[in-house]
Order: sequence, then structure tokens, then C-alpha cells
Amino acid sequence: MPAPDSTVILTALRDAMLAAGLVRRGSAPGNLPPILVEPSGGAPAPHDRADAGDAAATRETDNDLVVTLRYAGDVTPAPGPSARTRVVIADLIYRSQGTTALKAGRALDAAVADLLAGPTTYGQGVQLPGLFVVQASVWAGLSPVSDVDGIRTERAAYALEAG
Repeated sequence: MPAPDSTVILTALRDAMLAAGLVRRGSAPGNLPPILVEPSGGAPAPHDRADAGDAAATRETDNDLVVTLRYAGDVTPAPGPSARTRVVIADLIYRSQGTTALKAGRALDAAVADLLAGPTTYGQGVQLPGLFVVQASVWAGLSPVSDVDGIRTERAAYALEAG
């Protein structure tokens, strides 16, 4: 069986975050931060897509915290049994406006880290919707990327090995 492609892995991660009640789909109304997977034009900032004529586009960024999930590359497996798995690096980009949203983004990332690489998954893997991840780990902890015009951007990266 071939290793899953990056789209399958990103979709499973998004679906796990949705199922855990951490985020909502960008197209769905609600108070949770919206998550977008590899959106055209890059990671949007809060209220970037405000358009009085397009409620769906406005909803995608109607929160002071917007989360983007994107593919950041693969780790090449060593020859042997591990060659049947794929290690995908998934970036989570948190763009926030205001201190409350910044704190919410940091709390959200801590919840994602626990979901993927917490004590309950150590040595056992994690079942995401439609995909078993053999091993997940924090590839790069949450760190600042930029702070421009009141929009703070932070990034965390997770390595997900699936096969």
C-alpha cells in the first residue's frame, strides 16, 4: 500500500481539529477560529476577506484569529521498512489581531500539540479521521514570524508519519 499523499494527511489533521472542537471550517459560521487548508494567496489575516457582498468570503476570516494549515515538505525516509511511510511536515499558521486572539492562538497550538504528540499518543500513534499516524511530533514549536499593522503571525510545525 503506498504512503498517503500530503493532501490526505493535511485533510485528516484538519478533520481531527474540527472533531476536537478546536476550530471551525472557514465556510461555517461560529465563534471558533476558522481553519483554511492551503488557501489561494497564502494565509489570510483576520478580517482580510471582509466583503459586504459575499457572506461566505467574509465568514472565512471573521474572527480575530485565523488558522491556516499548509504543507511544508517531506522528510525522506531511510531505506528499509520506514520507506513505506511518509513523513509530512504540516505548518499551522496563526494570524491574530489583539492580545486576546494572540493568547487564544497559543492555547490552540498547545491543544494541537497535545492532540498529536501528547502523553496519550506516545509510542501508540494517533488515529486521525480516516488516517492512522504512526508517530507525530512537534517539528518546530510555536514562534513569531511577523507583527505588521497590528496583525501578529506565528507558526508551529508538526511532523506526521503515516503509512
